[in-house]
Amino acid sequence: MGNPDLLATITQVAVWVLAVVIALGQLGIAATVVNALIIGVVGAVALASGLAFGLGGRDRAARLLDRWAEPPYRAPPRAEPTADSPVLIEEYVEGREMYVGVIGNDNPAPLPVVELDLSKLPEGRPRIAGAEVKWGKGTRAYRDTKSAVAEDLPEETVTLLQQTAVAVFQALELRDYARIDMRLRPDGRVAVIEANPNPWLASKAEFAMAARKSGRNYTQLIEELVELAMARYGTAP
Repeated sequence: MGNPDLLATITQVAVWVLAVVIALGQLGIAATVVNALIIGVVGAVALASGLAFGLGGRDRAARLLDRWAEPPYRAPPRAEPTADSPVLIEEYVEGREMYVGVIGNDNPAPLPVVELDLSKLPEGRPRIAGAEVKWGKGTRAYRDTKSAVAEDLPEETVTLLQQTAVAVFQALELRDYARIDMRLRPDGRVAVIEANPNPWLASKAEFAMAARKSGRNYTQLIEELVELAMARYGTAP
């Protein structure tokens, strides 16, 4: 019949150990350590079962131990906010990164299409304009990604990008100027990834680059934007 008292004693100890294990898990102790302790507890119970109930108990104990010793399911990592704010998760859209500036209020007009070429990023890195691409001077990502007016696009694709940019500008009720960032998918579809109501206006930035392509020099561009803003307040020169 075995020794039920032995099983009861070992099980009682195992329950206490299991409580400690759970507490360690809540305190953030390494998962591998916690898992090893859990398996140890189950092993102790299995051994007690085998000793208390003989061969039949050992068989049941072995099955129990095998089941608990299986690698635990690991949930995908969760994005935790680093500040007191929600986390925004966006879908990655494969394709070429296209920027279209828009100027105007009553009749907003698109500028020529500019592409940020991400094709030379290191193998395996997502083709996105991350922090290194934008500001990491001295890094390979910064050095190998360049913006230029997109000269190789079919006319219908240029039209689609520009019409989409103007539609977004109007839908969001933007004013004076903005830059609409899009992805041109391999199948020709367009995905809007950002509406930038205050894009970088440096003389070598994408917005000024597109303005030069449209026939405006940098001084003319800034004058036009100032006049648009002043006109909204009835103070146009």
